[in-house]
Order: sequence, then structure tokens, then C-alpha cells
Amino acid sequence: MSCNQSNLYEKNIEIPDFNWDYKFIPTFKINIDDTTAFYNVSVNIRHLDNYPYMNMWLQLHGSNPEGKQQKERISISLATKEGRWLGEGLNGVWMVTLPLKQKIRFPHKGIYTFGIEHDMRINPLPEVMNVGLRVEKSKR
Repeated sequence: MSCNQSNLYEKNIEIPDFNWDYKFIPTFKINIDDTTAFYNVSVNIRHLDNYPYMNMWLQLHGSNPEGKQQKERISISLATKEGRWLGEGLNGVWMVTLPLKQKIRFPHKGIYTFGIEHDMRINPLPEVMNVGLRVEKSKR
């Protein structure tokens, strides 16, 4: 998939049996053809109401068209300190889109590959339905 006319790439991948195993790393390939634009990169998490934590640790893997690889560990919040889920919920299912990087540039044209791996102590990580990536051009 690539950025479409609305300057947006978004793809969500289903987690088998809603139990995210360490070995399952959703992967996303994005074609970047505008190296002058700024982009916002976000992660989508869809989880059930009984997800046992307020946050989630992730390993974000990335490689550019020239093969240079990067890896970064990040923590995302899924609930407030009071325990209220973030995002939108319906019938015990919650969807949240959280920013990872804001106003970044991709220095090379071509295919960028991203992988999202959970980095929690429990394996498999229960009650996670989908993981996704959203990349959109920034409005400067």
C-alpha cells in the first residue's frame, strides 16, 4: 500500500485469537514518493475491555529503501490514571490511535517497512484484537 490521494496510509492487522505472541510481528510497507513533506506516524490498537494493563510497551522496527534498520522501544498509554480507557469504545471493544512520531521527513523515496512487536513481560499478550499503522502528511 502507499499514500493515497488523501495523503494517508492506514492498515490494521488482526491478532490471531486476540492473543499477541512475541513471534507475531505485524509488518507494514509504505511507499514514500514525497521526501519534502512532513509526516505524522501513529499506531492503532484495538483491544477488549478486559485488557489487563493501562499501557503497552512496543518495539518499533523500521527499515528504509536503502536497507538501513532502526529499532525503538516505546510505551503507549491505553487508559487514564483513573482507569478510563482512551479512544473510542463500543460493546467492550476499544480503538485508540496514538502518535509515535510527529512532523518527520522520510529522506529517501521508496518502500519503508515497519514492524510492531509487543514488548510486555506476559506472553502471549491477551485481549488485543488488532494492531495498525497510520502515516499521513502533516499539515505543517
